[in-house]
Amino acid sequence: MRNTFSMKKNLLLTLTVLISTVSVVWSQQDPLFSHYMFNKLYYNPAYAGVNGDMDFGLTYRNQWVGYQSSFDDGGAPGTALVSVASPVYIKKVEAGLGGLLMVDQFGFTQDVQFHVTPSYYRDLGPGKISFGLKLGGIYKTVDFSQARVVDQNDELIPLGSESRFAPDLGLGIWYEAQRFFGGFGVNHLIPSEFDFGVRGVGSSAEPVAAATNSLVPHYNLTGGVNIEASYELKITPSFIVQSANFDQTVWELNVMAFYQDRFWGGVSYRSTTDVVALVGMGFMEDNVLRVGLAFDIGLDADKNEALQPVSPEIYVTYKIPSVGARKKPIVRTPRYRF
Repeated sequence: MRNTFSMKKNLLLTLTVLISTVSVVWSQQDPLFSHYMFNKLYYNPAYAGVNGDMDFGLTYRNQWVGYQSSFDDGGAPGTALVSVASPVYIKKVEAGLGGLLMVDQFGFTQDVQFHVTPSYYRDLGPGKISFGLKLGGIYKTVDFSQARVVDQNDELIPLGSESRFAPDLGLGIWYEAQRFFGGFGVNHLIPSEFDFGVRGVGSSAEPVAAATNSLVPHYNLTGGVNIEASYELKITPSFIVQSANFDQTVWELNVMAFYQDRFWGGVSYRSTTDVVALVGMGFMEDNVLRVGLAFDIGLDADKNEALQPVSPEIYVTYKIPSVGARKKPIVRTPRYRF
């Protein structure tokens, strides 16, 4: 689910986009991540610190690898996400704090999002319930110098690169137990518009925006269960539903298998007719370093010659057990296991 464009005149922009005369409006769409089950903080700020460890994460996604634009080189979307989260213990208050930095490059547009994610959680039943905030901003840049112009005399054609900033706010609620988990999050609660190429035209000199990007709320619902198939094998089915202002909705189903908590593999199906294969492995003592790979295969890519069927994604995380959250490890032996 990427940016959607509407055209009104004859300004041809590189890479999949036509922008035109009076204005162009496209709806903000957050990128998809195949490793959504490991990037819960991005979708829901309430997840910060819930797992009891300090985590550093890096995810990079290359959409439509091998894509070639009609003019010039490049154009395939690329997204990098950096995250950090840790529990925070203040007297008897259990809380968490996280941070997110995302850079999303799509043709001649670039989004930079940065957020802090404080959370508060407490025990409830067999698990913990958590509430979180997502506070930050979005810095959007459009490089109009990459435009291929049909009408050289069009007064509305912007020149050079322009950037705009808007504050951003999100909310989330999360529940985590040993056997199941789930949560609901909302991003982009502050209505914002990014107007680019605004200038007067003609004798009236009335300001007109050549391109307008409206920031709309995004809703995320996710959940799953942990099934201990055996002493060394855990199966985790999960799902995620994402909706941009309830206008566009994408859902994804996944099943992951974890062996000895070191190796994992799984498969997902996305409503955009994508099949995703995931594999990964833990390294170092207690698997504090984990590396995962995902490969999206678009089943309908052959219907659009402009797209490529494969989108790879890499996920890397490093975990530091928090001093206040350390627990005495459980030692299990087959003799006393029933």
